[in-house]
Parts: sequence; C-alpha cells; structure tokens
Amino acid sequence: MTSRMRNWGDLRENLQQHIRLLTDEAWPQEVREARQSLLRPSLAAGWSLTEHAALTRTSYFSGEGSTACHSLQCAQCPIGEVALRTAVLLTSSKEILEALKTPDMPKATRNLVLYSLWDTVGKVDSMLFLEDEITWYDLLESGWPIFGILASLGTLLTGSKFDVRDDFSELRRDLAQLLRPQSSAEEVQSYLGPDQSSYQRWLVYAQQRRSQCFPPTVLGTLLVADGARSMAMPLPMEDFLRIVQSDMRGCRGPMDNLVELLQWPWPLFEAVDWLQTPAMVHVRIQPSQLQQRFRWQPETTGQSFCVG
Repeated sequence: MTSRMRNWGDLRENLQQHIRLLTDEAWPQEVREARQSLLRPSLAAGWSLTEHAALTRTSYFSGEGSTACHSLQCAQCPIGEVALRTAVLLTSSKEILEALKTPDMPKATRNLVLYSLWDTVGKVDSMLFLEDEITWYDLLESGWPIFGILASLGTLLTGSKFDVRDDFSELRRDLAQLLRPQSSAEEVQSYLGPDQSSYQRWLVYAQQRRSQCFPPTVLGTLLVADGARSMAMPLPMEDFLRIVQSDMRGCRGPMDNLVELLQWPWPLFEAVDWLQTPAMVHVRIQPSQLQQRFRWQPETTGQSFCVG
C-alpha cells in the first residue's frame, strides 16, 4: 500500500491521460486494451484502497499504520482515493455490473468484492451530494477526472447517452455535437457565441426552473456554464456549477442509489467532465482554498503530491 500511494500526483496524471479512452467504443479494442495496460499503476492503487477499506471496515486511507479514518478530513487524499477506487469499477465483469444495477445488499455484505465496490459507490454518492464543504467546482479544480470516470461507468451500465430518442432532439443534437463531435466541422461549430441560435436555446432551458427535476434545465445550465469562461457572463462558471449541483440533489433525492442516476438517459457526467477538459486544452489547474485544506504534504520533501 505505501509504495503504491507514495505519489498521488503521478496517479492523478496517469488517470488524466488514459482513463477517458478506456471504455470509449469509438476507439478500436486494441487501443482500449493498451490504455488499460497504461493505467496499471492507478488501477493497482485503486484495488489496494478498495481492499484496504473492505478488510479494515474503515472509510478512507489515512496513511500506513494510521488509525481508522471515517471522514474526508482525516483521509490522506480523499478526492484522489474516491477517483482511484471508482476507476476500478470500469474493469468490473458484466456480472458485477449487473449486480450493481440490481443490488442484493445482504449478498453484497457477505461478498468481499461486492461489498467493497458498493462501498465505493457510496463514497462517490456522498462526495457528490452530501458533503456540503465540497462543491462540484472543487472536484473539477482538483484535477482528478472523477466525472469522466462516472461518465464511462454510466456508459458501461446502459450504453450511449447520445442515441436516445425523445422530444428534446435539438438539445440532444447540441450535446452530441459539443461532447462527441464526429467531424472537424462539427467540432468547429461547437464553439458558439451568444448570438448563435443553439446558445439561445440553452439559455431558455437553463431558465426553466421547476419544482421537480427537469434534465433539460440541468444540461442547459451546464452548456451555458461552458460559455461562461470565454464570454462576459453575469455569473462565473463556479456559480453555474453550484446551481447544477443544487438541481441534481433534487434529482438524486427520490432515487434509491447513485447507480440509478448513472443509468439516467442524459449525458450529465459527460457534460460536467467537458468543463474540466474542454477540447483537451492542457491547463495548469490551481487549487482552491478548500483543496489547500485537503493537501497532503510529505515531510521528506515538503512537496505536495495530492490535490483533492
């Protein structure tokens, strides 16, 4: 465990570089298999953390030889740990994925693998919807690709979110063009200004606040948030994400568990992940004040290896 968790920064970079292609069927099978091989350090660390939690019945890894840790505040790298453990789910067998879709909690409690994977699902669920001190913007700023991992997991559970037919064909076409462009022309057209008809359509959806969960409003708000970075918007992207997080708590509330949300027929996590890696532009992500509180500073070098 110690050797695998020594450098959280390397593990984060490993996930950033390879995790999004692991389940993307647009790439040939041999490419995806090669990505899994390149992800070996992160997946090995994720399994170590998962097994550690299952064997010790603790919540988070707080360091070798440390006492049991049951909160984010005592975890060595909380967001990083949740991201690594969630990445492990992407390598699960079809039987495991089916078990997640139709949970048998007594059986999951007896089965070490199922117990540990359900524990990971619970950790993600808590981080997204129950931790008031952590915003989705903080998760993006941490650099850990947690939303990209969840997007891939949702695809494994239900298939593509972009092939659904309903009454929102224009919005779904916009989402597909922005998040999964199929040509250079589509990619160029996805960079829109405030005068574009599609952008105006997103604003209409974003303003349709309702008492009940309305997915087009959530997705419209995320699409508007994408433009907030490059245009003079009344609200910064952070505020748009805060609105989305609040809306999604209302959507998540009636559901039994996070897996039900992962099966949502809307590319929610793909859209949030896009805000972390727009057009795959490499940027240096600066930590927020919250991440400073969750930083791990190794005594040997004084250098930070964990953001999250």
